[in-house]
Amino acid sequence: MQKRYRRKLAPSFLAELTRLKNGTVAEKQRYANTLAAMNKVMSDPVHAEFRKNLPESYKAADVLQQYRLFFKIVSDADGDLVFFVWINDEESIHRTGKPDDCYAVFTKMVERGEIEPYSPEAKPTNEGFKRHEQWGAEYVYVTYWRRVQRDEQRADSHLILNHITAKNYLLQTVTVSTEGVGLAKELLRHLCDDADQHGIELTFELGTSEAHFPKSRHLLEKAGFEFDEIVDDTEIWSRKPRSRS
Repeated sequence: MQKRYRRKLAPSFLAELTRLKNGTVAEKQRYANTLAAMNKVMSDPVHAEFRKNLPESYKAADVLQQYRLFFKIVSDADGDLVFFVWINDEESIHRTGKPDDCYAVFTKMVERGEIEPYSPEAKPTNEGFKRHEQWGAEYVYVTYWRRVQRDEQRADSHLILNHITAKNYLLQTVTVSTEGVGLAKELLRHLCDDADQHGIELTFELGTSEAHFPKSRHLLEKAGFEFDEIVDDTEIWSRKPRSRS
């Protein structure tokens, strides 16, 4: 199986992409070609064609005849990613042997420390997950919270026992204090890990008319829930406990 990489763009490179996207007809075309080159890199970033004998293991991909896209493969706690850092402009087009050739300009930028280094995203400095009742109780309440820098972000979930069996709980509501920061995803991940340890099956009833239906569906799939059936306007999703072996 081919290895999968994540992608990240240096802020200055993102700014250049925005300039090209909103520029002249020629710049917009270069923008489109740059996106195509990025997709090609992501399909196989270690391919030999990208090795250009650049400092600090940087690589480059062709964008039209006189432009090059520079990147490197870096690692963090979540695995390997492709970090796109620079594309030459009209003042440093590719002209082999010339002092303003894009490869020569990029090498000097690296040597002078002008290329932005990869900086991992801020990770929670403190987090916690707690199940407030024992599995087997009629109602189980769980919370997940985390603190990033100085801001505490909290996610809460209520679980109510599904009376089919004592080992099957219906996930009734998921509420988060801050949207768009992955709190619901992390709460579900911790909850599923805890349920696995105790042989608990989880069920979720997802209303198709809910405002966040697509997002909720995606979260359920990522957490390992499987679609069972639809009753009226409600989808029934379930997750069986995973083996701990």
